[in-house]
Amino acid sequence: MKTVGQLIRDTRTERKITQAELAKRLGVSIPAISKIESGVTDVNLSRVHQIAEVLEIDVLILLGSQPKNSDNDAILVAQKQLAIRDEEIVMLHRKVTHLYEELNKK
Repeated sequence: MKTVGQLIRDTRTERKITQAELAKRLGVSIPAISKIESGVTDVNLSRVHQIAEVLEIDVLILLGSQPKNSDNDAILVAQKQLAIRDEEIVMLHRKVTHLYEELNKK
């Protein structure tokens, strides 16, 4: 599992933001960002929240608690498949109910 610092670095590079840009927007030094990303400096939740805002992502991603986009895509596909199956179940339930009512009429 990746550390918070590694997740920050990965997300920053994915978004093509330099350490200098991130440091400037957070009001800290470039070495401070480097130390956070390398794990030399422990980062508090307030700072993680600030970094998440600058990177325009959910703070949970930086904490490793939320799936990334590729995982989200797979989840969305699975949810759609479940919704289709749910609709099929509802239709089958209606058919069974209808057939049961037809049998009771006879």
